Amino acid sequence: MYYNLNKFTKNPVSMPKIFHLSRLYISPRYSERFHADVNNELCHVIDGSMVLRLESGEEYSAKKNETLFIPRGIRHRDIFNMTKGLEIFTIKFKWKTADKFFVHAAPDCLKSARITDKHQILLLFDILRLDEYEHPEDIYVAEARLAHLLSIAWRTVFSEQKKQASVQEADKTVFAKIINNAQGYMHSHLSENIDIEHVAAQMKVSRSTLVRAFRH
Repeated sequence: MYYNLNKFTKNPVSMPKIFHLSRLYISPRYSERFHADVNNELCHVIDGSMVLRLESGEEYSAKKNETLFIPRGIRHRDIFNMTKGLEIFTIKFKWKTADKFFVHAAPDCLKSARITDKHQILLLFDILRLDEYEHPEDIYVAEARLAHLLSIAWRTVFSEQKKQASVQEADKTVFAKIINNAQGYMHSHLSENIDIEHVAAQMKVSRSTLVRAFRH
């Protein structure tokens, strides 16, 4: 199978710089008070579960084999389930593309990744946590693997946005047709006593759909 790759522009995902990479040491202070880090962070649950609570009120949960992103500077609490085995793998990193990414991405955005991408993510985390990191070159390889993971996250977030935009555009086309037909019908029946339910029935749509079309 042939793919024309020349049509694609430069990769928008920059290389990350890893500052910390380890299995998480659980300190009570992480859940007792809100805190923020100067680096971006991801937490991958190897075993157990956790909840990320942002100071703004949102909460995001992750169980075994799930990952949460935490943007730099975001005040949060990490609430860990300590009733059973708990193992969290964390990476703290800087990333030039982070601000653009996190404007659109929720901390749990990888939950909506493709099945094949989820398999890749698990493999990447297995390699990242089992590597020895004895030489500087090992970190370079780890950063390339993290870049792979971030590219998957990027594709997941922006592919979903494109899908939503496509659906919205289709809705606009349908609503425009409904409005045009409804206006034509009402104009030709000005002398009659008609209401919104009657017009909706003539358009073969529900009352709520007709209202949405005019409000859209």
